[in-house]
Amino acid sequence: MSSRGGFTVLKQRNIIGRYDSPERKYYSADLKDKDGFWSSTFQNTFVLAYNKRNVKPDDVPKTYEDLLKPTWKGRQIINDTDNFEWFDGLLKFWGRDKGMAYFKRLAQQDQIFQRGARGRIQLVAAGEAPLTISYGPHAQSFVNQGAPIEWVPLEPVVVIVNSISIAQQRAPHPAAAKLFIDFLLSKTAQTKLREMSRIPSRSDVESDPPRLIKGFKKSFRTSKTSMSESIKLFQQTFSLAP
Repeated sequence: MSSRGGFTVLKQRNIIGRYDSPERKYYSADLKDKDGFWSSTFQNTFVLAYNKRNVKPDDVPKTYEDLLKPTWKGRQIINDTDNFEWFDGLLKFWGRDKGMAYFKRLAQQDQIFQRGARGRIQLVAAGEAPLTISYGPHAQSFVNQGAPIEWVPLEPVVVIVNSISIAQQRAPHPAAAKLFIDFLLSKTAQTKLREMSRIPSRSDVESDPPRLIKGFKKSFRTSKTSMSESIKLFQQTFSLAP
């Protein structure tokens, strides 16, 4: 499985091959490779999670531009040292010039950078900071547990497409591999992924709650494009050591 740009290298080296699983008919064009090299198993989203006790309803940021307000300057936003997909997805949606202009302004907000998806939400729930850029399913799991957390989708919401491919060479049991992919893409497995707080990719298995993936503009971040340049830009822009 891959979500960080390894697809291109694997394809170039003839490591992965085509497999058009019969289950792929239940997947939209955004969630599968047209040539059969990969299919999405589940998705993830980047949203803004906030502490309901520390942020008044009228003050909740509704856009990325809102994060640039003086209110959120000075260690008010927790970001991840490895939020490369989020950065890359917005750059591709906005274009490099517009995207970099925004991120340079965001860098002046003096964010807190810390590694750990759930850990950042825990810090916000504990009141260490009011806001964090987080995974939507993780934020929702804290909501479900009764934590003082809520989240909003800042548009465009960057969507990570987690995918699976089949090995082209040296696969000891290629038939079994195809059956495994069929299972992961099946309604049974996709329903189980939903129960595990994942966003299923199959069209006839809705996420729980549906708002995890519906009702907002999206920027899909698939594994087919490299992120090496975006990783360097992210680290340079926010003065993070490589």
